[in-house]
Amino acid sequence: MMRSDDDRDPPLVIPFLLVAPEDAWGVRCSQCDRWHPRPRVVNDDMNICVEDRAGLRHEFLAVVADDVELIEQQDAVWGREWWHASASKDIDLTRVDIMHWGSKEAAMERSHSRLSPLVSFAGRMYLRRGDGLLAAHDVVRYVNGTEGPGAVSLMLRPSSLLRVTCEAELIAPNGITVIAT
Repeated sequence: MMRSDDDRDPPLVIPFLLVAPEDAWGVRCSQCDRWHPRPRVVNDDMNICVEDRAGLRHEFLAVVADDVELIEQQDAVWGREWWHASASKDIDLTRVDIMHWGSKEAAMERSHSRLSPLVSFAGRMYLRRGDGLLAAHDVVRYVNGTEGPGAVSLMLRPSSLLRVTCEAELIAPNGITVIAT
């Protein structure tokens, strides 16, 4: 399912997922139908086609090629490195609200988003694994349609995290995001 443009409408049902080409995000241009290239510069034009300046096809979303295993193999999430953009260096592992974690590229894009003006840090983590550590829905996979479109991201409870390290401080002068590692 994919959220509709109008929150009052039911979600759009996607019966199957296409796979984007190796060098592309999971979205296409609304006019020329070209795949959006990957990697891309993180700026205000990142969802605009470089060829004809049109926006995205909102009804279309494909999974990026390197995340197919995360869709097909549930256990693949354990070996992956996950990133989160945050306003703080410290992640409170006892907090109860849901957090969103994704690829490093998605965290960089989230840090630039107008929805997240206070984001200044990127953290890296691995999931906790072992018998009985995770409840049935403590970690939920989804295909991200916003940051790193087509990449698999996670919604999770912080108690699911094995460890979190503040990996980079983000610097965003004049709306341009840079990562210092």
